[in-house]
Amino acid sequence: MRSYSFIEKYILKKRYIFYYDLNNISKNNSLTNVIDLSLTQTSILSDFVISERLNAYIQKRKGMDTWRLFLYIENYQVLGYSFLHTPLSTEWNDSLPTYNNEARESSTYVESVARGRGIRGILLASQKKYCSEQNKKMWCVIEAVNEASIKSTKKSGVNYIEKNYLLKFFGRNIFSILTNTLSFFFLWGEKRATR
Repeated sequence: MRSYSFIEKYILKKRYIFYYDLNNISKNNSLTNVIDLSLTQTSILSDFVISERLNAYIQKRKGMDTWRLFLYIENYQVLGYSFLHTPLSTEWNDSLPTYNNEARESSTYVESVARGRGIRGILLASQKKYCSEQNKKMWCVIEAVNEASIKSTKKSGVNYIEKNYLLKFFGRNIFSILTNTLSFFFLWGEKRATR
């Protein structure tokens, strides 16, 4: 992953929004290794070995019933995880709205010892299955500098890609612009919420 330039960090950042194809969900036996839970049900996590990184994400979102956590587990160890933002009404997250008929994939990570085994795809298939059952569109945002994630996501069944630009003022997001639908969002208050 290349690093951010001065312009990307303080003036204008380019991102991509990927809309997933929910009609193409892989049927994988490894889905049995995935646990899907609401962040109001975190007591189950005491049975598993989790990283400090995942624990920090959980603590940040603990008790928020609009977030679901998907865990890939082998031998009581979490080898991969991904969050899904599933609001009941429009909520702002990372300078974009997520509507009540949508779900947004966020913070996907596979431990380095488990990479190359298709765990990200298994987590994604579980999330797609959940969204299909809940009748929600599913999407994610990837920053333009994250070339590996862009490449991987393009392979995982995407219907549509849209560009998103964040106009910044001294590093703070001021406007979020979607190019394909030509939508402009003035970011104020909770609309600036971090992910």
